[in-house]
Amino acid sequence: MKFLNYLVPFVFVVLFLSSCSSDTDDRNVEENASAFVQANNKVVFFGSIDLKSILNKAEYKAVPKFGGIIQGELKNIESGLNLDAKVYYAIEGPMDPNNLGTVYLFAEVKNADSLKLQLTQRGYDLESDDDIDYFQSGDVAVGIKGKLALMMVKKGGFEVKTAIADAMELTTGKTLTGTAAKLIAEKSDISLNLHLYNNYISNEALLPKLAKDKKAQMEEMMKESFSQANIYFEEGQLRMAMKNHFSASLLKRTMLQTDEQAMIRENIGSGEPKIAMSMNLDMVKLQTWMDDYAPGVLDKLIENAGPMQMAMMMAGGKLSNLMSGKLGFAMYGNPTAGSMVPDFAFYMGFGPQGKPMAEMAQNFLSGGTMKLDIDERGVSGISSDAYKSVPGSAIKVPVGCETFGKTAFSGFANLENMDMAGFELKGGAKLVELVKYVNFTFDVNGGEILVKLKDPKTNVLKQSAQFMIKEFESQIGAMNP
Repeated sequence: MKFLNYLVPFVFVVLFLSSCSSDTDDRNVEENASAFVQANNKVVFFGSIDLKSILNKAEYKAVPKFGGIIQGELKNIESGLNLDAKVYYAIEGPMDPNNLGTVYLFAEVKNADSLKLQLTQRGYDLESDDDIDYFQSGDVAVGIKGKLALMMVKKGGFEVKTAIADAMELTTGKTLTGTAAKLIAEKSDISLNLHLYNNYISNEALLPKLAKDKKAQMEEMMKESFSQANIYFEEGQLRMAMKNHFSASLLKRTMLQTDEQAMIRENIGSGEPKIAMSMNLDMVKLQTWMDDYAPGVLDKLIENAGPMQMAMMMAGGKLSNLMSGKLGFAMYGNPTAGSMVPDFAFYMGFGPQGKPMAEMAQNFLSGGTMKLDIDERGVSGISSDAYKSVPGSAIKVPVGCETFGKTAFSGFANLENMDMAGFELKGGAKLVELVKYVNFTFDVNGGEILVKLKDPKTNVLKQSAQFMIKEFESQIGAMNP
């Protein structure tokens, strides 16, 4: 009986541990990536890429000459990886323009033997340790364990075995919960999610400058706060849908404003602009945010700004004393290479001390062909009387761009009748010839960037692929007349 008293608990513990182990081993790739993000507070961006969907929408099989090559290569890859499952990614901070943080990619293994064979045939020598097969090539390392293939891209030297093993370990813990779990499960062609709390704590330059109470406030605002962007390749358009998931305390501090009347349209000229942009911010809230959580940043930005530095000194160092936060710009006519703004109009609303500053600078600003009009509310300028604002009327906004001027940030580019030949564009930049218009809008809730093509019935990826193939063929033809 004593033997049974020890045996039963022992068997129970073994079964329990076995069940936990199998749950981890049987995880799908989304769960692996989710656990990695949950365990790694250095992750600033995370999301997924639906490679299979993207390739199918491009109709790659029908691409002349290259379709068969792509199909054959894809078949080889799919012998080892399950591309019906999405590829997930995570990017660590801190990030700066010259150095993207460490990038991790997660893919689901369909057949480990086939995958390893594909890698060795491409010249990679795999090593094995603790059930992980791995190799390194420069800044890239790859590890394979069970159903998970993990790629790591990191600048500088690192010990590959330890780095891969540590990353693999992070995929075995608890998965994301709440808003973050919904974001990583989002269905789109490309998903991009910004983890605001992790982004904040990775900002090594900012943190030492903040007082203890300000750090606590910032942490409270950023916890469980995310900014989401999902990209969809659709018939006749590319669409980026953005949504903010902000904490209640962060929402209270937001400086993003809206204006359903879109009054800025009445102040930036007349007629039909080719390009227009607007901004609507609460400058007092913005100034308070910078004073509280970004001390010294504004001073550094304007220390070499010439007249702006003098204006800031006279305004007591407060940007909110100069500007109201309402700003608009419109460009008219057809731009050409070497002439970015042939004709334009602009408007900037004043803060309490904005008008005196503008009057002092009026002679300087009017030195060229620009004509200024200053009143108590703000300053407007035009490059030609032909586009002067008419009282009681507003600019004409293209169909599909009705959000212009109504949100915190908005803008459009009407390219349908614009002559692009003068720009002498090359390579991928020539894809702009397919575009009818671009519209963007953003406020505290989120927004959208929409690239509308002239052909509304064909998927944007298929159109782009066909266009680039024709460009390639024309270039080859020019080289071999």
